[in-house]
Amino acid sequence: MENSLSSALEGNAKFLGMLQDDSFARAAFDVLCDKEFVNKQGKRWSCSNRFAAKLISGLRGETEDPYRYCHEERPDRVQNDPNVTAFRNILDHLGWHELTPEEDAEQVLDAIHELEIAETLPASGTPEWYAALYGFVARIGQPETLVQRIHKAAQDGRISKHEFHDLLARALPSPEAIEIVEARLRARQMGMA
Repeated sequence: MENSLSSALEGNAKFLGMLQDDSFARAAFDVLCDKEFVNKQGKRWSCSNRFAAKLISGLRGETEDPYRYCHEERPDRVQNDPNVTAFRNILDHLGWHELTPEEDAEQVLDAIHELEIAETLPASGTPEWYAALYGFVARIGQPETLVQRIHKAAQDGRISKHEFHDLLARALPSPEAIEIVEARLRARQMGMA
């Protein structure tokens, strides 16, 4: 299993062959553009419209403006286009799919749970790796946001550098997942979950 979706696509001969078709290339761009994907191990991969354009253009060997895909009209045809279906089948074969709001919410909730466990550990002082990355951050009591809480746990030496980056990656939900996370947290506070 590849570490990133772009690596997996670059190494897939079927995808590279199909990508030479303009309609398929456009469909692949439409699927990748401004989306998050996840593999079977839960590894996330984000793709901006500019990265999608550079990836598609580069893999096609195009020397013209890679951002032309970003400027083209994007018809709302993603649902019924056979090229979109073919590209999603390739993604599935590679072990990747578009992150759903439910999966996004689940990862945020997992990150919150892991952070709550880390917050119970004794503080051991600001580790060198955190100080080097973020400098000294004054302690201001209980931080308000999840991201601030993750930073505080790292600053206090309660989580490792790997845990810090992993929690941050999972703690930033999509707008669609925010409502799901908030509802589940309310239910948990009321003892329902």
